Amino acid sequence: MKALAAAIGWIAGLLFVLLVFSMLMLKNWLAAIFLFVAALLLVPPVAEWIQSRMGVRIRGWARGLIALALLAVSLVSLMGGDETSVYLTPEAEAAHMAIYDAKLAKWPVPYESVMVDTSYGTVHVLVSGPDDGPPMMLLNASGMSGWSWLPNVGPLNQVYRTYAIDTLGEAGKSRLDDLENTPVDGKAWTELLIEVTEYFGIHRSEVVGASYGGYLATNYARYAPERVQSLALLGPMGLTPATGKTVARIMIAQLFPLPWIQNWVGQWALGDDPDVQAEAGEWFQTIVTGMFPKVSMPVTFLPQELQEVQAPTLLILGTLVASVMSTS
Repeated sequence: MKALAAAIGWIAGLLFVLLVFSMLMLKNWLAAIFLFVAALLLVPPVAEWIQSRMGVRIRGWARGLIALALLAVSLVSLMGGDETSVYLTPEAEAAHMAIYDAKLAKWPVPYESVMVDTSYGTVHVLVSGPDDGPPMMLLNASGMSGWSWLPNVGPLNQVYRTYAIDTLGEAGKSRLDDLENTPVDGKAWTELLIEVTEYFGIHRSEVVGASYGGYLATNYARYAPERVQSLALLGPMGLTPATGKTVARIMIAQLFPLPWIQNWVGQWALGDDPDVQAEAGEWFQTIVTGMFPKVSMPVTFLPQELQEVQAPTLLILGTLVASVMSTS
């Protein structure tokens, strides 16, 4: 039993040491200090040294609880004290916005950058296309933002007036009023999207959603069918169960931002198309290293819920989604 406890202590201590190196790479010195102290408490020789020098015996379960408390404190320190920003530091947010602005410099048509006040915070929307064109909402994939429609917006704006919405609570220029107050389900997300579209005077539109944006678009079509002219879903979430592997990959990349881990997760997230990697690779890396580890997974739709969608729907699935998006 003693040997097992010692082995567990060594393994846990080494994991905390890896977290220390991760925090050092992220330049979060305070979190690194907390985690280093936790690592020292977990390895058996330190416990033996404390007992021999100070006459104090700290049982294994107590050391584990202290280490977990230090881990919690270090995670809180990652937030940088800003209750409205999803970024770890102001520097990380500035780096992210620099990439965003560089993408907007390539926007192929004149556009407006509009900030819409909502019940949850300020939603950023990129508006472009003919003033009298039929409206089209563009809902981006998780981790991306409005600029990700850059390859599509030129052809779309020949006909449609597009509204590319930065998903609130994720990377981009939208900003929550409170990180603890976010839409909790598909109905709440629909109410938020209604707020945004009402601001622009849009009562019915085409709706296009990619990945997580497809999940939001599906819910919008379910809860506000009168507002959806037609629906296009590009590899939407919610059609198949979200797995623990998805969460694990993202959390590993965020907690252990080593280059080879980032490359592994980046290729999984973006695919191996070199054009897609070149366009979104740097953006994805800043998400991994500059944002608080938070993963919001959609709930898988039941068959009867999908049957509630009455709008004409184009569904694109498969390995060619990235190529279709970049050429359509």
